[in-house]
Amino acid sequence: NSAFVCLNYNGEVVAIVGSKGEKTGSRLFNIAASGKRHIGSTIKPIASYALAVENDLITFSSVITDEPTYKKGETVGGTTFNADWPVNYYAGYLGDVPVDVAVQRSINTIPVKLVTLLTPRTVFDFLTQKLHISTLIETGPNHDVAVAPMALGSFTEGVTPLELAGAYQMIGNGGLYIEPHSYTKVLDSEGAVILTANTAPERVISAETATILNKLCQRVVYGPRGTGTAAAIPGFTVAGKTGSASDNTDLWFVGMTPQYLGVVWHGYNIPDEIIYNT
Repeated sequence: NSAFVCLNYNGEVVAIVGSKGEKTGSRLFNIAASGKRHIGSTIKPIASYALAVENDLITFSSVITDEPTYKKGETVGGTTFNADWPVNYYAGYLGDVPVDVAVQRSINTIPVKLVTLLTPRTVFDFLTQKLHISTLIETGPNHDVAVAPMALGSFTEGVTPLELAGAYQMIGNGGLYIEPHSYTKVLDSEGAVILTANTAPERVISAETATILNKLCQRVVYGPRGTGTAAAIPGFTVAGKTGSASDNTDLWFVGMTPQYLGVVWHGYNIPDEIIYNT
């Protein structure tokens, strides 16, 4: 299946596709608005990198070492690692790399380092309180207030495409969050207002941080080792981020032009591995 949502940078929903195929009824389950899925590496720009830039831990050209946080056989908190962790999709480590390379190649180790420095609680609070992602789990045996979900996006339940789009707005509009909405107000038959959307902008990061994040996400599309180079559109400046859940059960792309922001998800209704050619 697949789903898609498109916003402008005022939070207005300009297009939404709840699933592929012909619509067969009203008020059916809409994956784009209500489907909770693991977002994988699309978490990185809006969580670890956003807060690390905002808190002056890194900038565009900072150099960080791509290396495992925990070595095979190491025991931490009662857990013994049976392999180096985290691993990268290219099954190795590159040593010292600039941040822009880390983003364009979607390196896993560096967001883990940044979330560890920031603390998972700080990142969790930013995602839930500032970016208004409502589906994260705070308590219980499988909560999301931990390094792995905050750095790599494998959550207990997941995130909807609509809320992911809302979180990414700040990268394209200078650091503001505006609740995604499909109306501004609703009137009754006599012209009285019965519903009003919350369209007030909230500053969540500085304009300077948003600019750096935007430039980093452009490297995903235009960098020599970018994971989203197929998204380049002639005549437009495109920024973006790819993402995939463990075992390729969910595939994502978030794309941004100066005018619009789009989120596309691919997967199965019942999660299963997606087999595809790279």
